[in-house]
Amino acid sequence: MAIVKIKTDIPHVYRIDLYNEGLAHECAVLSTDKFGNTYYIKISDLDEIDRNRIGKILQHRYINQLPLWDVMSQTILKNGMNSLEYFQQLVKAITPAGKPFTPRAGAGGYSVNQQMELQARNAAKKDAHDSGKRADQELAAAKALIKKSEGK
Repeated sequence: MAIVKIKTDIPHVYRIDLYNEGLAHECAVLSTDKFGNTYYIKISDLDEIDRNRIGKILQHRYINQLPLWDVMSQTILKNGMNSLEYFQQLVKAITPAGKPFTPRAGAGGYSVNQQMELQARNAAKKDAHDSGKRADQELAAAKALIKKSEGK
């Protein structure tokens, strides 16, 4: 099932049905990659201090022009940390098909269209392999018949 993402009045904040249960959770969306994976921070998981921090980041001068991850990478919190580094431990992701995952090296989702394309490509390779194998068998049988007829 496709992801349900409802835009709010606040830039980069969406209500997303994270668990495909008909309940939308308010999330700050850092980015969406070329595969359609949405990287977010679930706002209800934050304590009051972190909610205030995110709120101040969402009031940044260029928040409407830049992706949230870019604004966060340029923001230093009062504790001296870069906000993107600070909040990275809370970043989650969801695939276009609605499957949540924790981003890490070597793991990532891809779209349903890419899955279908990959299945079609694999089926075509298998068909080509089977056709090639069948053609080789037919060629060997033809050569055997020729050899047999020449021997008589």
